[in-house]
Amino acid sequence: PAVLIWTGGMAVEWFGVHSGRLFGNYEYSSALGPLVYGVPVTLGFAWIAVVCNAVLLSYDFGQTGLRSRSIRAVQTGFWSVLLDLVLDPVAHARNFWHWEDGGGLYSVPWSNFSGWFVVGGLLSLFLPNVQLSFRAARRGTRLYQAILIMFGLIGLREGLVLCSGIAVLGAVLAEGSLRYAGSRQIQKL
Repeated sequence: PAVLIWTGGMAVEWFGVHSGRLFGNYEYSSALGPLVYGVPVTLGFAWIAVVCNAVLLSYDFGQTGLRSRSIRAVQTGFWSVLLDLVLDPVAHARNFWHWEDGGGLYSVPWSNFSGWFVVGGLLSLFLPNVQLSFRAARRGTRLYQAILIMFGLIGLREGLVLCSGIAVLGAVLAEGSLRYAGSRQIQKL
């Protein structure tokens, strides 16, 4: 599944960079490493991290099969976008990439966030349905919160106060989601 997510992530990034669709008109700097057709090779690995971490925060609410995968895809899209609301403005401020359109949140176009929702949800479909232990869900939640807080603090340093607020809100939502799911369905292994 990781190879599929890496390939899918690189493919959508290539499409986005060359078409201006999905995420808006943008281009990458070389700050993230060597570019392959305008996309840093590291971006495929970033998509693996984002999607797998978001899946660890997603729950099936007692559903199975296609319904469970669909619910997980929507949640993965949500958690991906919540992270991106902090990550992308910070990365833009640090000159990792640049949008030509501007607007949106700290010059990150709104289409970028809707693109993340769709791509995150679709890439999650490459992962099998598994029942998570409470320990795995807790570790995934702590990792997600740490990433949010790290980018939130960098955002605060860059003067992106709203991103810092979103980071705190996201960390609180992730904690609430973990506690709710833990009380409802996750096996306490």
